[in-house]
Amino acid sequence: MHEGPGHSGLRRGLSEWNAMDHPQGGLVQVADTQLGRRELLHPNDSPVPLIWAEGKSQDARMATIHCQVTGTSPAAWPAGADRRAPIKGLLGWGQGGARFSAEIDLRTGVVASVVASSVSLSAQFEQESGSLIPEVVVAGAIVWGTRPGRGRCTRTLPRVTIPIGGSATFEVPPFAYTVTPYTTAAGWYALASSTPITLHEGPTAADDPELVITAGELGSGVLLFDGLNLSGNTRYVTVGNTTGAPLPMRLTFGLEL
Repeated sequence: MHEGPGHSGLRRGLSEWNAMDHPQGGLVQVADTQLGRRELLHPNDSPVPLIWAEGKSQDARMATIHCQVTGTSPAAWPAGADRRAPIKGLLGWGQGGARFSAEIDLRTGVVASVVASSVSLSAQFEQESGSLIPEVVVAGAIVWGTRPGRGRCTRTLPRVTIPIGGSATFEVPPFAYTVTPYTTAAGWYALASSTPITLHEGPTAADDPELVITAGELGSGVLLFDGLNLSGNTRYVTVGNTTGAPLPMRLTFGLEL
């Protein structure tokens, strides 16, 4: 939970690594990040590295990443305060000069597997107004050569308040296969039955829509917990507001990693 020797160098190394496009460029191994570590996160700070492992390109193998919020330091909780700690993970992996990345939720714990010779994971506390959590402790570790029987990753986008009669468009993150919109306005995962939801390819709802549906068509205005399946062409999701009041909205995407 403290910045040990080489920690600032690790921050620089990650920036250099992300900027490099040639095999194994910009990397300096730091011993305490190779397998795992615990870190203290504060709201809206820069991402903090948790694990970082780099091997030869020909040594690509199964890597299983574990990460979890292990503690919080809350103040007194007033009635109705938002107690959630939205922790975003920045997962990077690759082989040689090929690099891939994904954002994932860490708030409920993650076990994910990728095939790679290089793996990194950073964590960031995405604090929002209304939350009184001043800091959290996050732990991350990597195990080579194993794969869990079942793993699920999600990415929950920050809340957006949709104005009366307006709409909000959300970009689908990489590797997403489902989406679940939800709001706190009328109960968890509940939307007005007339709420329009459009899955589409382009940045506006009129661009090659794959699916145009209302929440009521999903059954009693309550969305399925598994969400809506995304086709390979869906790059955006637009949610409208027909409730007659500002509508706080989040989208949670299921990821296939």
